[in-house]
Amino acid sequence: MNMDQLKYFVLISNLGSINKVSQQLFVSPQAISSAIKKLEDELGCSLFIRDGKKSLILSEQGKIFITTAEDILHTLKIGLDRVHSLQTKTSTKKAITEKLNIQISTVHSISIIPSVIEIFSHQYPQITLTLIQQETP
Repeated sequence: MNMDQLKYFVLISNLGSINKVSQQLFVSPQAISSAIKKLEDELGCSLFIRDGKKSLILSEQGKIFITTAEDILHTLKIGLDRVHSLQTKTSTKKAITEKLNIQISTVHSISIIPSVIEIFSHQYPQITLTLIQQETP
């Protein structure tokens, strides 16, 4: 069983036709039909009722399996999103220099800087902050 088979299964159940899924995904109807056949062989049951009019309706087994297939695809999407998000954060952090000097006035150092530093340090722990305090004239 693979993700393409599950994706095709879910889309066919939503669209009711292999041809519609084929057009949407730019995959040949034969490839989709073959993937569904392999999925059905692996599960040992028919997932669709084929009424001869090229429309496919979920069988009883298909109705049971659809939620599992949707859950698997949803969980995979969440995992991929998390990995991509981490990669983006990591590449952004690596592109930033490791040392940052900030010159601030005494007034600002008391009021807003501590909270800003805390947030920044939490998001970018690899960066060393150096604060240079300057008296306000």
